[in-house]
Amino acid sequence: MKNLLILLAFLTLFPMHPAAATSLVDSLRQLAPTLQGKDKHFALARIALTTNDIADWDSVIANARTLQDTVSLSMGLTNRIICLSNQAPIELLQTEVDKALSFLRSSRQFNYYFHTYRVYINTLFTARQREEAQQTATDMFEAARQEKQPLGMAMALQVQGSMYYQLNLYTKAMDALEEAYRVCPAYTSEINTLVTHALICEWLCMTALKLEDTGKLTTYADRYHENVEYRNEIRLGDPSGHFPVTAAAFRAQAMLRSGRQEEARVLLDHALTFMRPGIPARAYEHYYEARCEQLYRQADYTGALIAIDTLLNTHQGYFPFYLHDLLRKAEILAHQGKGVESTRLYSRYIAMQDSIERIEIAARMDKLQTLYEVDRLKTEQRNSFLWFLIATSSCTLTLIIFAGYIVYSRRLHRKNRILYQRYLEQEKMEERVLDAIEVLPINSLSKESQLFCQLSELMHEQKLFTNPNLKRKDLAELLHTNETYLANAIRTNTDGKNFHDYITDLKLKYASRLLIENDSLSVSEVGEKSGFNSSSTYFRVFRERFGMSPTYFRNISKEK
Repeated sequence: MKNLLILLAFLTLFPMHPAAATSLVDSLRQLAPTLQGKDKHFALARIALTTNDIADWDSVIANARTLQDTVSLSMGLTNRIICLSNQAPIELLQTEVDKALSFLRSSRQFNYYFHTYRVYINTLFTARQREEAQQTATDMFEAARQEKQPLGMAMALQVQGSMYYQLNLYTKAMDALEEAYRVCPAYTSEINTLVTHALICEWLCMTALKLEDTGKLTTYADRYHENVEYRNEIRLGDPSGHFPVTAAAFRAQAMLRSGRQEEARVLLDHALTFMRPGIPARAYEHYYEARCEQLYRQADYTGALIAIDTLLNTHQGYFPFYLHDLLRKAEILAHQGKGVESTRLYSRYIAMQDSIERIEIAARMDKLQTLYEVDRLKTEQRNSFLWFLIATSSCTLTLIIFAGYIVYSRRLHRKNRILYQRYLEQEKMEERVLDAIEVLPINSLSKESQLFCQLSELMHEQKLFTNPNLKRKDLAELLHTNETYLANAIRTNTDGKNFHDYITDLKLKYASRLLIENDSLSVSEVGEKSGFNSSSTYFRVFRERFGMSPTYFRNISKEK
């Protein structure tokens, strides 16, 4: 597995020549079906690394699942993410990354876990989603801290520092990278630590060059060199020669800035012995930077231009580095006396810088527009949810009110039924009392009771109470008595009622009988027939007397 990891790193950074790659893939595709176990996995992985095709990585993953090989499966998932990062939209990539990270963390394959994280962060940064990239790097560091993985913490800080570097925030980059160096475990512990340590040292040297800090450049160049020496001790292969060449380049840069130009030249000449034909110049970019600087300081502008042109070809598409190379070439041309060409390059540099700034502004505007749309959608969703809550609450409240109304109506109906039954019982009782009074000898009653009996008989026969304008004086004359004596007779025989209450009570009793017995009359007509000259008075006193409206009284009287 150690050799496979080295091969993966090498092929990812420095792909093969197309013709050789095609021939190798064809041979491996024929060979793979005949292989078993790890041999088949290695062949499939070699095909996928060469083609960088998602379908081939899916084959690697499927085979690893068949073998139930967690390490091989993790390797396949990570490299599939690398493949997707170059092809898929960010939204799709994010979904795949989330699934891969979930598996890698749960299976505790932290080397692949943090490598996948780093690939995703770099993809976000390249897509100019810089805030998301910074936040994801913070999330990566926090995940590493929670899992107590110092190597993961170092990788998170390294990718954070590299982003600061590309944003020209060199002081911040140095702080992040030095913290990464501090938390990184000893590079002698494992291969991944060795590779991460070298990467951190590489970015530290690059940042020290930008800050023109010769002391730190010397320190970290020496530590990078120690890393390479340890590789040689453990016989860890480097097919490209990238690491010894890069170590020599940074040490040469430190020598040049210390005035040791000849030593730097000798060291760079020695670095040439590690460079391999067929390997892309990108593997040796730091060598060409150092060689350009060395030749420039020796006033060999022709040689310096050759080196800087190599860098320009290497850095096409990597704008921060390409612009630096362009500016450097303009300076060399100016020293060479080629003012027109130098001016043309300066103009091109300014135009590209402006173009990048416009792209940055456009990207920010797009992001602001996106944020606006997101906020608008969130507001709409929040408002929709609020209206949903209001509607739900209203419906719930309506249901509660309706249920309460039903309960109240049923209770009211039961109460009114009881009141109606009591009314009927009272009517029967009054009839029995009247019947009993009629059989009594008239001489046995008091004069007031005799007068009241005459009044009751008159009211029963002539229904005088139905006259809205009936006065106590009129009744007194009909009964051949005075008003005071009549009032006393009424008060004595009706538990203290006055004339008005007595007449109203007769009207209500008559109205109740009409409501029960005469369906041809409307409720209002019953009130008029009973002697009420005002409907409002009729309804009010009826409710006070019977505890319900005349309409309800009639309805309840019809129930069986």
